[in-house]
Amino acid sequence: RVRERQDLGAQAVATDKMLVAAISQASAARNAAAEQALRARASAIANQIRELDRTIVAQFPDYAALVTKTPIAIEDVQKQLRPNEAMVLFTTTSRATFVWMVTRSDVRWHAADLGERQLNEAVGALRCGLDAEAWLDKASTCPQKLGRKAPLGADEPLPFDQERAFALYQALLGPVAREIDGKELILVPSGPLATLPFQVLLTDKPTAGGDLTRAPWLVKRFATTVLPSVSSLKALRQVGRRSAASKPFLGVGNPTLDGDGRSDLSISRAKLARQIQTCAAIPTQASQVAQRSLRAVDALSGG
Repeated sequence: RVRERQDLGAQAVATDKMLVAAISQASAARNAAAEQALRARASAIANQIRELDRTIVAQFPDYAALVTKTPIAIEDVQKQLRPNEAMVLFTTTSRATFVWMVTRSDVRWHAADLGERQLNEAVGALRCGLDAEAWLDKASTCPQKLGRKAPLGADEPLPFDQERAFALYQALLGPVAREIDGKELILVPSGPLATLPFQVLLTDKPTAGGDLTRAPWLVKRFATTVLPSVSSLKALRQVGRRSAASKPFLGVGNPTLDGDGRSDLSISRAKLARQIQTCAAIPTQASQVAQRSLRAVDALSGG
């Protein structure tokens, strides 16, 4: 049902775009019958979505409470927050990003001068400094995003843009730095920020020389949790239980994937993944990726 809901949402967006294109034509070129058909299709899809939403809420109320972005009063949010927690909500528009900070006793908001396009550029550039595979694709835009004329060398570490990581922290969290100091952060991102690991932002200006082991990473100051919506906090607090495990657990998935089957790069990577069952079987190119990744982890962890 969730997959059906997602598919209907995509159909609704596509139908809306076709309708806008149809009614934006010159009067002589417009087709009233076609426009009416698109309006009818959009209405039918909207009805299907409403009916499906009702079904999901009725049959899977806990799931619906977790993912549905229903309005919730600030006072209700504050009741769910613990004294050592601060929720930070980000809403991105084409011109700005609005940031709301809520604690048990305080509420603050500000507008960062970063629209969706600027955030896409900033987040994309930061991810180029984290994902070694992003440089393997011949069509990779990482060199352009980081102002490089050439791709990475075989033994060159990933170029993480510390200045940009600090600038993004300043714009988004700098104005509420005093309020969130010493708190555990509950982050509710949207748009491009949904793909950003906030832990790699820098809370202070990076030191000269770019030593990653000494960088003031956000993860060193704040424990963070990411939620899909503000209302999901209440749902999680209702069903969440404290772990009874006596020891911490780290699970690392290593599935053998087939890729999307459409591009040569995807097909070759999937084939490579099936061939590699031991470290000794890692070919040169994959080994370079693994080495870069390990160096990046080593640098981030301080050696």
